[in-house]
Amino acid sequence: MEIMLGEYGFCQGVQRAIDIALKASQKNAPAPVYTNTGLIHNNTVISYLENHNIFALGKEQKLNTLDTLIISAHGTDENYITKFLKQGVHVINAVCPFVNKIHEKVKEFCKKENTCIIIIGDRNHEEVKGISQACKCFQVINSASEIDFTQAEEFLVVVQTTFSNSLYGEIKQNINDLANILLKRVEFFNSICYTTLCRQNECETIAKQSDTVLVIGDKNSSNCSKLYNIAASNCTDVRLVQN
Repeated sequence: MEIMLGEYGFCQGVQRAIDIALKASQKNAPAPVYTNTGLIHNNTVISYLENHNIFALGKEQKLNTLDTLIISAHGTDENYITKFLKQGVHVINAVCPFVNKIHEKVKEFCKKENTCIIIIGDRNHEEVKGISQACKCFQVINSASEIDFTQAEEFLVVVQTTFSNSLYGEIKQNINDLANILLKRVEFFNSICYTTLCRQNECETIAKQSDTVLVIGDKNSSNCSKLYNIAASNCTDVRLVQN
């Protein structure tokens, strides 16, 4: 018997970014359209976009006035966007609404004195890099023991949208315990995407019922990596299938 997740395929944020890019490409034809990074972490989709004249911008590549640049679903640094706007580049925002909410929350919190942002996630991920650029003071962690509580009196904790919900729960408890001992104020903003949360829960349920679990996606995708790890914790035969 085959079982499919109730939540599968692209999340709304990713589908929105792809739709925006394809629409921009049609409008801009025959000139190419660029994205600040790969639009999403899926090489099959990247190849599809390239066939539609949509390309990731190279590190040393320069854009000309009236070129079109799409900001990926993961978000980026505002200074990066401003730089291209000053050059006359047409910048289109395809950032996931969930990621935008994190940026807004962080900026508002940073208006207060003696504060620091704690970002739970992968420091090399574009989403985390973009969030960090919106902070005056920040730390990127994967465990409570990595936090330097001497940097501020008040902290805001945000989470990469694709982070493991169960692991976040453990880290949150540990942060609370340490903060109480050190008399630090900590506010938590659970920014894990709703679709991600549903998929992780369903993946765990299905893996417990299955002899084999196939996770279909890209090995470079944070989402797919989390689903693979959740499945592997509950099933002895788990395989990541890219295409």
